[in-house]
Amino acid sequence: MVKKQVISLNELFDFNYSTNSSEFTKRFINEHPGEIPVYGASKKEDEISYGFVQDNLSDVKYFENCLTVSIDGFAGYVFYRKHKFSLSEKVRPLILKGKYEGKIDLLYLKYILEPLFRKHIKGRKGIKGKNEYTKLPLGTIKKLTISIPSDEDNVFNINIQKEIASKFKNISEYKKKIESNILKLENNSVELVKNFNYVSMSIDEIFCFSKGKNASKYTKTYLNNPKNIGIYPCYSGQIYNNGIIGMMNSFDFDFPKGCLRIVTVGNTGRTTIVSGKFSLSQNNCIIYLKSEYENLIDLGFIKYSIEIELSKISKGQKHKSLLKSAILSLKINIPVDKYGKLDVIAQQKISEQYELLNDYKNKIKEASSLISRNSVTY
Repeated sequence: MVKKQVISLNELFDFNYSTNSSEFTKRFINEHPGEIPVYGASKKEDEISYGFVQDNLSDVKYFENCLTVSIDGFAGYVFYRKHKFSLSEKVRPLILKGKYEGKIDLLYLKYILEPLFRKHIKGRKGIKGKNEYTKLPLGTIKKLTISIPSDEDNVFNINIQKEIASKFKNISEYKKKIESNILKLENNSVELVKNFNYVSMSIDEIFCFSKGKNASKYTKTYLNNPKNIGIYPCYSGQIYNNGIIGMMNSFDFDFPKGCLRIVTVGNTGRTTIVSGKFSLSQNNCIIYLKSEYENLIDLGFIKYSIEIELSKISKGQKHKSLLKSAILSLKINIPVDKYGKLDVIAQQKISEQYELLNDYKNKIKEASSLISRNSVTY
């Protein structure tokens, strides 16, 4: 086991170095174009969101070979930037005090600090990294402490720091490859239906819509009342426990052949197939096939098609309600045979491919999560 020293960030960094003021705007940068990149608060290291500014301006602060941390927006993300750059007011530099230069590896600090900072951010964290708006106050940063490898004489061991940083870097690069593979799989999902002849139909043409008459009645208080507990599921907009918020002794719907349940608030657009007797609480709805389409439409195919299309509508709006009109007006490309009739067998084949892709994508995500939890021990 590596010996460590605990040190506060207030002791480690020189916080007399501050970032640019609010007057350093995109407009100012556009009026003084140059070759120096200006970084804003972002999750991406190479995203130059503020453009490029002229060098050697008297009122502009420049930095190089140091860490940066975003403090407003996507707060807590840390990057090690070696080249000359400037920063918006939403990002501040982390510059080592002189006595620690050459004794502390900046890449090691980057990987140690980022998860620590992300644990202490305040504000709206969003869902799955989307719709986030967080802050990381300077006062919070100064109070935090970290452990740094040292030798038997309590001297910081920079060689061990570099070894640890190298391991973190390898894991980070592997995770990026995993995320790239997930994106490719999602793109492949969109392409599946293009291999068939198809007709475009709206959900309104094929399905009926319902939110349930008693949705507002089925609160946790109601569902936890022993008088109401039974064997029939009641679904809400939650994603855990398959959306089931409670079990009731009565039901509002009965679909032996199944229907589609769509989350309308929160995890907007999440779609699942449900069947049998059940009820609906708030923040979700169902669509069920019109009788003339019961043997012509595969629910699995529609489920994946809906999720792909609704993800486009709800992107960046995870806390907004998905309206009935948006669902019913949705257009789906449905495979047809050579006679122009709806081809349920082709739909089923595509649905099976979607399922395989989705399973593979989930396994990749699980592997990425496992790597994150067991990344580096020292």
